[in-house]
Amino acid sequence: MVVSGTKFRKIRMEEEGSVMGESVKLLKSNAGTVNRLLILNDSTYICDIFDATPGGPEYQMVNLPSAKEVATFGKYPEQSTDQISGQGNLYRDFGKSTVINPKDGSLAAFYFSQNQIKFYNSKGEFVKEIGVEALEKPVSGEELDLFWVEPYATENHIYVMFVGKPKSVIKEEFETFRPHMEIWDWEGNLLERYTVDQFLTSYAVSEKRQKIYGFSYFKEGVLFEYDLKDGVRSSPFNGKRNKWWWKI
Repeated sequence: MVVSGTKFRKIRMEEEGSVMGESVKLLKSNAGTVNRLLILNDSTYICDIFDATPGGPEYQMVNLPSAKEVATFGKYPEQSTDQISGQGNLYRDFGKSTVINPKDGSLAAFYFSQNQIKFYNSKGEFVKEIGVEALEKPVSGEELDLFWVEPYATENHIYVMFVGKPKSVIKEEFETFRPHMEIWDWEGNLLERYTVDQFLTSYAVSEKRQKIYGFSYFKEGVLFEYDLKDGVRSSPFNGKRNKWWWKI
């Protein structure tokens, strides 16, 4: 499934190659663009509402065949909260990556700059909100401004990179920075947290093989493999040297 401009196109992969399927025009959000589109099922997609308003909805649910809005859900905080740096920055301040359970369609939203994780059912109904205790305390009164990035969902678990440091600190500690890989269940329980040696910005998980395969922000052109069986050692596919992570 590919989004091109304002159209959504299905591409079927066969032995002889790819076959172009139907093309559907996307319903634009109130800001005129479709942001962070996710396919809920064969007939429904969700996307962020970019033109955020205090107390307004965060998501738009759209029926693909009819290109009509089915519902909106989620809720941005009211303007009075001290978490907001200004109305025009509401979408930025509460930016998030959302993943969908491939089995039942439930959703989990991991916020970039807020200590928030929100869970919804497949209808967009709110289930729960949780946060975590930061691994490091703010320095000189500076709040942690980057929490979760790059979540990946399976039927049973959610894998996500936890940063837990201000962006300015990451830039200063570029050579020594070590993020964390968290594993959550769909009930909102943090099951494991590992320190990893690479900041994975694109990765996939095979729970059958107990492996994580990903590309690093620090090293271009190298595919890294991590072993989930013991959470101890792994290797880059180029075979030059071992890579590691450890449980904390």
